[in-house]
Amino acid sequence: MLKKTIVSVVGVFIAWSIVDFVVHGLLLKSAYESTAQLWRPMAEMKMGVMQLAVLITSCAFVAIYARFVGKRSLTTGLKYGLWFGLAAGTSMGYGTYAVMPS
Repeated sequence: MLKKTIVSVVGVFIAWSIVDFVVHGLLLKSAYESTAQLWRPMAEMKMGVMQLAVLITSCAFVAIYARFVGKRSLTTGLKYGLWFGLAAGTSMGYGTYAVMPS
């Protein structure tokens, strides 16, 4: 079970990182360049914090999914949405901290 969980976390982390790169590094690149005054300079961005936030979110996604996967109901879906929403919101907060000047 532990091996399956670790493989799942790594898979979600890699997929999430690829999607982040495509969305933020390719699709939104020109939008970020046109609003450069809103962001930290690249040298000051806390990319380690960003990667840690993605890792924590990946762990939360897998843990919450494993907790609720067997019970298919509206209540289960709402609980999953609540818990993952809290985890994703926390991750987004740290992500915002990593790229925006204080």
